[in-house]
Formats: sequence, C-alpha cells, structure tokens
Amino acid sequence: MNHRFHTTAKRAALSMAALPLAISFSAHSYAQTPAQYAEATTELAALDPIVVTAALAPRTANESLSSVSVLEESTFRRQDPTSLTDLLRGQPGVDVTSNGSFGKSSSVYLRGAPSDASVLMIDGIRLRSATAGGAAFQYLDPRMFDRAEIVRGPRGSLYGADAVGGVIQLFTPEGDEEGRNQAFQWAAVPSIPSG
Repeated sequence: MNHRFHTTAKRAALSMAALPLAISFSAHSYAQTPAQYAEATTELAALDPIVVTAALAPRTANESLSSVSVLEESTFRRQDPTSLTDLLRGQPGVDVTSNGSFGKSSSVYLRGAPSDASVLMIDGIRLRSATAGGAAFQYLDPRMFDRAEIVRGPRGSLYGADAVGGVIQLFTPEGDEEGRNQAFQWAAVPSIPSG
C-alpha cells in the first residue's frame, strides 16, 4: 500500500515539474508574427463572415443565431448570372419562379413563404412593388452589387410583418473619396451652346 502511494506521489511531482516546460513550449508554438496573425484573421473572416442583416448590427454569422448565407463579390463574378434571380436560385431555402425571360415578373420565396412575405433591401433601403406586393427582382442587374446577405426565417421583430420568410440585402460597391461609385458610369451630356 505504501509503495503504491510513493509511486503516485512521484508521478504527481514529476508532472508538476514538467508543467512549466510544457506551458512555455505551447506558448512558444502559438506565438505568431504580425503577418501570420493577419493571415489567420483573414482566413477566419472568410470562414465566419460579418453580417449586418440578421441582427441590425455587425456580428459574425455564427453569433447572429440565424440561418445566413453570404455571397461575396467573387461568387458574383464566378457565376456571372444574367439576372439576380439566377444568382439566388442556387441558394439553400430559396425558390425562384419567373414568368418568362429577362424583364418578366419574378418571385422569390424564402423558406416557402410567399414572395410578398420576404423583404428585399439594397444598402439598407427597402424595395417593394406598389402593385405586385413583392420586390421587382427581375430588373436588378447583379453586376451592380458586390455582396449579398440572405437571412432565412422570420425577421418580423426587426423588419416588420412582411419579413416572415426572411430578408435579402444587397450591397453596392463603395464610392471613391468624392462619393462617385466606379460601378456606375453616367454618360456626360454635352452642353448645347445658346444662341
């Protein structure tokens, strides 16, 4: 019995003696240079993007506790859709119907809710049709946007009773320091000399 106690005590003493060495080794192995830290942060942001639509505040997709899909600019460019409904068609929980080709009325259903029970926002501004009830997805060119957030599920407490199916928010590229957006190039109208 006494022999067993001494063996256990020796193991405990040896473990306690090795603990500072193990801690210093593990701390040294996790030390990162600023470049390594920036790279790890970028990778983490790609895995868990920041969303604002789900909670009306910047949160990671996991912190928002909502079913969220984020479409980045690379997805827009890689798929090169002809309409916004083509881009939304492949997303989970999203069904799209259209009554013809480009320009014909299209409906987007989030989680099976009617199209007028889903909210479409562009840069935080709600878009709705005055006649059809739902948003006019058919007229939106996907080249105008560089990011989309799709929040599936009821968001009535944040966006009102018409957000039962969910919310789709589209983001346009930011402008330069003078407020001009490079994605939209307006043609200059030459002035006509008077007289």
